[in-house]
Amino acid sequence: MSNKVKSGLYFGLGMTFVFLFKTIIAWVTGEEESTAEIAKSVIAAVIAGLVSGLLFGWLTDKFFVSSIFTKSTHFNLDTGEVAIFQTPANHFKGAEGVGGSLCITDKRLLFKSHNLNVQNHELSISLLDIASVDQYKTLGLINNGIAVHITDNLTEKFVVDKADKWVEQILKTKNGLQQVHLQ
Repeated sequence: MSNKVKSGLYFGLGMTFVFLFKTIIAWVTGEEESTAEIAKSVIAAVIAGLVSGLLFGWLTDKFFVSSIFTKSTHFNLDTGEVAIFQTPANHFKGAEGVGGSLCITDKRLLFKSHNLNVQNHELSISLLDIASVDQYKTLGLINNGIAVHITDNLTEKFVVDKADKWVEQILKTKNGLQQVHLQ
């Protein structure tokens, strides 16, 4: 199941609980007295949660593939540098999850924010400076985070689609680069 679908499901469940909480408060305070009114409220809460979750998942998908974001995140690569893998990503810079794209080349890990952020920036990390890469669950729920540990005790965190493929690709490319330098 894709992360966009999971996000939509979690959002829909959250909205269902919000609407159910409203129904419970109305029942406790005596605003809704009949069982029929409570049943209608519960059904409405479930339908509203389902619709809002589906809408959220669909909008998230449309938002990620929008040309507004893909046009502003073109990477300028060095001569001879080859892009290997690229997806939309968020980079945590302070409290803000800055949206943009993450790209791995045969030499570097690159992030470039799109133009709709407060903190627009670019980040370049040499693959030789990466000490390790870990996958983590954002908000403790969704397995879409990667933490890139850099040799000078810094950690850069990203939220990406296909986090497991990102970790695999970073390690595979880094290991290949190290083997070339050792020979």
